Amino acid sequence: MSWYFWVIIGVVLLIMEIFTAGFFVALIGVAALLTAISSLFVKVLWLQLLIFTILSILVVWIFLPLVKKSFTKEGTDTNQDAMIGKRVKVTEEIDNEKDKGYVKYYADYFPARSVRGTVIPAGREVVIRRIEGIRVFVEEVEN
Repeated sequence: MSWYFWVIIGVVLLIMEIFTAGFFVALIGVAALLTAISSLFVKVLWLQLLIFTILSILVVWIFLPLVKKSFTKEGTDTNQDAMIGKRVKVTEEIDNEKDKGYVKYYADYFPARSVRGTVIPAGREVVIRRIEGIRVFVEEVEN
């Protein structure tokens, strides 16, 4: 088989990777492109197929774990998740009965409600316990 046949297979597989997940097809495409290089020196078809098979196995075995590791980030908190447990200041008295109260987290102000239902005066330090939408539920810090 000619080298350009392997290049066509490699490019088609790389394009197919756009429509699939997992990066597996792209690695086989890379093996096909490497086989194209070797086909310049090896003209026997069965030997080219053997080289392609061996290269496919090697490329997948070596690079697939590295690719998967770089794409999976376990335990990455979102901005919202990172807020839970943080200490913030009450900027407007928190009163669940009157449906009012705000806390300041860095430069942002969030509507706040008390976890225990108690009134928390402005200026107190509280801890964010959970978040529902944009509303934070806080608990007063024990001194």
